[in-house]
Amino acid sequence: MLHLAQSLQSSHYDALKSQVEVVDAAISSVDPKKDQELFIEHNLRPFDSPTDWTFEPCSSYYDTVSGMGLLVWLSA
Repeated sequence: MLHLAQSLQSSHYDALKSQVEVVDAAISSVDPKKDQELFIEHNLRPFDSPTDWTFEPCSSYYDTVSGMGLLVWLSA
């Protein structure tokens, strides 16, 4: 019984080891520059601001339309 359990564990370990080797080979073949270029190319699209885009002050921060609210508060 113990030999069977050990045999099963050993074969499972070998299967995991071969999967890790496949993943390691795939990771080694990645070219970061090409990967980044592909990501940028795939996600590149023009930006159109929404028609109802307006300033929304945050209730927990010193926001103002001019953006100077925090600077005024810090200088006080």
